Amino acid sequence: MSSQGVGGRCFVDCNESETVDRRTGTLHGVARYAVDPDNARRLWTLSEELIANAG
Repeated sequence: MSSQGVGGRCFVDCNESETVDRRTGTLHGVARYAVDPDNARRLWTLSEELIANAG
């Protein structure tokens, strides 16, 4: 499997973490919202706005 062009993945002990919708008392898995591309775009836009308004 090629990793070219792959980003935004979470790994534990060299294995891709499963995506979870709810915590079960353990810290296994990555929350679905943390790997959502729409959330990433929204965060990027907000970051740009905050930087532009900081000056």
